[in-house]
Amino acid sequence: MIRELLKNKAGVVGLSILMLFAIISLYVVATFPLDYGIRYWSNPLYWQDYPKLAPPKWYNYFTKTKLVEHYVEDVTIPSGDDVKRWVFYYYFDADTFPQGVILKYSNLTFYRDVPIISVVVTRPDGQVVTLVDFDPIPPPRPGEGEPYRRFVESPRTLVLTTDPAVVRRVTSFVNARGGQCTTTEVRDRGLMPHIIFGNLRNSTCSAESFEPLHGVYVFELVMSGGVNDTISHVRLVIQGNVYGMMGTDYLGRDIAEGLLFGFPVALLIGGIVAIFATIIGVALGIISGYIGGRVDEGIQRFADILANLPTLPILILLVFILGPKLSNVVLVLIAFGWAGTTIIIRSMVLSVKTSVFVEAARLAGASSWWIMRRHILPQILPYSFALMIFSVPGAILAEASLSFLGLGDPSIPTWGQILQQAYDNGALQNFAWWWILTPGFLIVLTAVGFVLVFFALEPIVNPRLRRQ
Repeated sequence: MIRELLKNKAGVVGLSILMLFAIISLYVVATFPLDYGIRYWSNPLYWQDYPKLAPPKWYNYFTKTKLVEHYVEDVTIPSGDDVKRWVFYYYFDADTFPQGVILKYSNLTFYRDVPIISVVVTRPDGQVVTLVDFDPIPPPRPGEGEPYRRFVESPRTLVLTTDPAVVRRVTSFVNARGGQCTTTEVRDRGLMPHIIFGNLRNSTCSAESFEPLHGVYVFELVMSGGVNDTISHVRLVIQGNVYGMMGTDYLGRDIAEGLLFGFPVALLIGGIVAIFATIIGVALGIISGYIGGRVDEGIQRFADILANLPTLPILILLVFILGPKLSNVVLVLIAFGWAGTTIIIRSMVLSVKTSVFVEAARLAGASSWWIMRRHILPQILPYSFALMIFSVPGAILAEASLSFLGLGDPSIPTWGQILQQAYDNGALQNFAWWWILTPGFLIVLTAVGFVLVFFALEPIVNPRLRRQ
């Protein structure tokens, strides 16, 4: 069966797609936390340092002007003893300037004297710009014992491109090199990133007077204090225009991470629904076809009703009543997914039960359950496997439809949920194509992969098609 499947080009393409998706799903399960949706994806505070509605960084390959890549870097281990340094190396090669520079540090611990915090940047031309020479730290309070801790619950945030003291120092830096700027002009015209990341072409104080200075910029947070004084976490944010492999959404969330987490979710939904719906459909189809009579009539009429009902409106109603949880979505899809399989299997059983070996087993005194299990089930099992594969994309598309309508589980990122949030938050109006096309493409590609495998398996499990 596998050998025949590999001879079929459609089967090879479909298997390649599904194997790639399986590998990605295993990677996600091994590297992502199981509560990723609640801890990260649905937590706006986690994404506050990321750009909003930023296209992917490979978008630069299709534009004449290279945009600034958004940069977020964390450093936890300093160098030095009494004077500790947290160092960031940022390579700047864009044709435009960053929107801003933000530095955060948290969980400052010190003993005895309050440490001195400063921030400097060394440009590619060797010039050093002191952005912060003394960041005030709250001194010990009366009755407070060592060690003293600051900025534990919320980090200390230094907006280095708007802070008045930083603006004055950077203005002095540019004027010492031939500029004619005032602090008001630098602040109101947003020239701080131009001064830090550019060279002055003429003395006028405007954005056109600066050209980008490419190279490695070294940002350092320096703490002078005791040997045991430390900061647990330092983050540097260079606010850019493009980010990641798939861009960001309206909250700044990395769409690539949401899409990756959607791989195992999609395969889990499709697999569970297909397996259980097929088991129920095959069992009822065998019983209906072999037992016959009122049992057959009852099962078939019930299956006909389910098969002819408008499924999506009923799914919407039931999920709305039960609640938008992933388990409820799966249960509803299973409850309405077995009817078609039952009808098909029943027709196959009607032809199998008249075969010679079934008649011989019946004459030998075998029970109906033994005959259904030992003689009928093996005959229809290969085709049941093909039907199970074909039902997977239907379950994935149904879940995506429910999520798109706002009835998906909000705690778990799925491709349908990402599409729904894109539609509700102005992706079309803002031409955020990366937010719409990628989840839609993955939904279609998944369905195509399973359908190709089904079409390749059908001639193998169907003798009539195999002869043709």
